[in-house]
Amino acid sequence: MSEGDELGQAPKGYKYKRTQTSALYQVSTMELCRSLVMRNISAEDLQDVRRIFRMKVYALVSISGDPFIPAGKWNSTTVDYEGGTDPTWKTQFSFTLHDPSLHRNLQRLNFQFYCERSLGDKIVGEFSIPVKSLFDKVGNRDVSSSGCYPVTNSSGGEQGAVKFTFEFGQPLARVVTPPRSQLPPRPQVHVQPTVDVQLNLNISGDCLQQGYTAACDDDNELACDDCCDEEDDYDDFC
Repeated sequence: MSEGDELGQAPKGYKYKRTQTSALYQVSTMELCRSLVMRNISAEDLQDVRRIFRMKVYALVSISGDPFIPAGKWNSTTVDYEGGTDPTWKTQFSFTLHDPSLHRNLQRLNFQFYCERSLGDKIVGEFSIPVKSLFDKVGNRDVSSSGCYPVTNSSGGEQGAVKFTFEFGQPLARVVTPPRSQLPPRPQVHVQPTVDVQLNLNISGDCLQQGYTAACDDDNELACDDCCDEEDDYDDFC
């Protein structure tokens, strides 16, 4: 094992060169999309997870099942410090939805409600609904609608409700980029080791007289007088 192999490095004297470069990595695509805008978000009669003080509640909102929205990406409202179990938020959310996935009923709208605490936020409840059920309520019209839906508390039962206004836009062709987790692997760049060889040669006068570009080393078993007389054509050494 040569020097450097134990550490997973190139042996001494090795250099690395790239034998190819990857072409432009094209990840964007043209897809039919439409917008979903949500506003006037509020909740009422949520489970009270604090015994003494008033709850300070915020909501996390996400879209799941969309191929161009990263999984686990949540959008947060501000914290309502006054509403307690009936919080209200002025935060507005806008999502760009993949229209074919919408019509195939693959997307869901998700809410999670949390109580802000100094020792760690505590979940209050959650709600999830297929996005297509909201779309079917308004159809392909540029109109807004509102809904009121039950919230599941941290124990698994229904307690409270969430209200919001929503509006869908018209489908438009847009250039979108898939999340990094869904991208195909990048073209691999192969690395080929090359060796810089440095030879310390002791060139004898006899070899130079016969026009050899390199001579036998004194440590070689064959002496110049013996090897240079051979019929074989040596390109580099005597």
